[in-house]
Amino acid sequence: MQTYELLAETPNNEKMMDFPGRIYLRAEDDIHSAEHQTMLKKWIVEFERLSRQSFIFPVRHIRTFGYLFVVIGLLLMIIQITLSSIQNVYIPSLLGSGIWIGLLSLASGVVGIYAAQQKSSRHLLDFMVMTTVLNIFSAMVVILNTIGLEMYSRFCASGKANEWIGECGQATIILQSILVFLNVLLFLLTAFCGGFIGRTLDTSFQLRTPPLVIYYSQNPIEQVIQSEEQRTYKNIDTTSENRSYQRGDIASE
Repeated sequence: MQTYELLAETPNNEKMMDFPGRIYLRAEDDIHSAEHQTMLKKWIVEFERLSRQSFIFPVRHIRTFGYLFVVIGLLLMIIQITLSSIQNVYIPSLLGSGIWIGLLSLASGVVGIYAAQQKSSRHLLDFMVMTTVLNIFSAMVVILNTIGLEMYSRFCASGKANEWIGECGQATIILQSILVFLNVLLFLLTAFCGGFIGRTLDTSFQLRTPPLVIYYSQNPIEQVIQSEEQRTYKNIDTTSENRSYQRGDIASE
C-alpha cells in the first residue's frame, strides 16, 4: 500500500498547530507497518542525538557574566561610598544610586554564578529576569547621574554656588565620571546578557521538543481532490437543472 509522508515546518503551520517541533503526517494504515516503525525509531534517535550534541549549557559564558556583574557592583558601591564621604560637596546621586544599583548588580551576579554551577534552565531564567530588571534601573541611573554631573560641572565653572557644592575638586569630577561610565557599561552588559540568555533558552526549548506524528484515515491531498470533484459535479448538476427549467419556460410560452 502506498504511504504518504509530509513534513510541515513552515511558520504558518507551526503557528496554526501551536507546536514548535516538526510535524509528520502519515496514513493510519502505517501504524503497524514495519517500515514505519523503523522510521519512528530513526526519528527518536535523531532527536536524542540533536538534544545531546546541539544544546550545551553555556557554563563559561554565564559564569563570566556573573563575575562581571559582581565586579561592577562592588566598584559602584565603593565609588558611591567614596563620593558620599567627601564633605561639603554636591553629589549628583543624592539617593545613593551607586549603592543600591551596585547591590542589585552584585545579587544578579551571584544568581548567574549559581545558575552556571547548577546548569539549570530554571535558574537561568531567574538570571535573565534579574538582568532585565537591572537593565531598566541602570538606564534610569545613567540619565540621573549624567544630569547631576552636568549640573555639578556648570556650578564649578560659574563659581557662584561654592556655598552649596563646596570647593570643586578634580577627584570628585573623576569619580562621578567613572560612576556614569560604569552605569553605561552595566546597561550595555545587561542588554547583551539578556539577549544571550533568551537565545539560549529558545534553543533549548526547540531542541527538546520531540517530533509530532499525526495519523489520518484518508490522504489529505486526495480528500481535497475529492471535495473539488464533488463541488464541480454539483455545479454541473445545478447548471443542467437551470437549463432544463429555462427550456420548459420557453416551451410553455
